[in-house]
Amino acid sequence: FIDPIDGTKPFVENFGEHCTILIGVAIGGEAVAGLIYRPVRLDMDGVRAGDDIRFWVAGCKCENTAIGNLDVNGISKATLNVRTSEAPGFITSPRNISPFTHALIEDLCMERIKSGSVGNKVMCLLEGKATTYIQDAGTSRWDTCAPQAVMEAYGGVFCKLSTFINVDGEISTYSYKKSGKGEVNTDVDILTSKDNKFELDLSFSRFNTTEKSLWKERITEDNLHMLKPYSNICGFVCLPANQMDAIPHYVESMKKAVAKASPVFN
Repeated sequence: FIDPIDGTKPFVENFGEHCTILIGVAIGGEAVAGLIYRPVRLDMDGVRAGDDIRFWVAGCKCENTAIGNLDVNGISKATLNVRTSEAPGFITSPRNISPFTHALIEDLCMERIKSGSVGNKVMCLLEGKATTYIQDAGTSRWDTCAPQAVMEAYGGVFCKLSTFINVDGEISTYSYKKSGKGEVNTDVDILTSKDNKFELDLSFSRFNTTEKSLWKERITEDNLHMLKPYSNICGFVCLPANQMDAIPHYVESMKKAVAKASPVFN
């Protein structure tokens, strides 16, 4: 699963330091190896730096491999806003986030850190620039295959948000099986589950279907075949190794957030 420009919107808006290149390897439907490369670097004054340093990270858990050149010394600016406190950082998209995400950040007493692209956010977690990355909005398999493999190689977790909420922190990952046009998406448990702990209002969008006439229409089991097979509609939870012991705390905060607003899931 290859994403040559992870973070297309930041790229066209001249925020290249937020963009990454992703290469993920899946075997038997599981993300097993990944590479995240951040080709553009800004110094802490926001000035585009030279070509002498490039940041990247790669990992393969089954081979006990976790390597790379991470910005652990904070010499490069890879987020839109500079930290304003010592509070743990919850990293999100620079754009609008859902009421559920707002409620979750508030309950966790975290500072919101804005940054583009899935790969860059995962690198920021590994670099210690943020603590937590939880997203309910939709992505695609090529956005998550490499980041999942890398985070798992570094001892963290990258799993579906829907199952994490519904089954009290259960780790269930996306399937990366090869799918062709017209094949049914294999990760739609929020549509078939009878035990959702949230109200589900799942709609088609330009990101998860090629059928323009369906945009904003509800996704049901009857029209599920129109969903792109590689669309991630279950959200995700991404936590580095130093947050694994706090999973019960995240579960409790999510329960409180869901009581205020359901996740978007699209």
